Amino acid sequence: MAHLKGHVEKGVIVLDDASHLPEGTLVEFVQVKPPTGRHHPDVERYAGIIPRSEGERDAYYRHLRKKHA
Repeated sequence: MAHLKGHVEKGVIVLDDASHLPEGTLVEFVQVKPPTGRHHPDVERYAGIIPRSEGERDAYYRHLRKKHA
């Protein structure tokens, strides 16, 4: 039995590499929960959330400089 990975796309399970499965193959899926708490809380809080406006971005960088001074 092969271990395959995939993802949900528009509500449908899509295998990342299904080209080698014959038509009619029965499959079983197990939902995998992503790991939590892998990063420092500050990283999780700010990762990907750098403010877009210039004023907010300046305040964010001032906060970081003050924190790490």
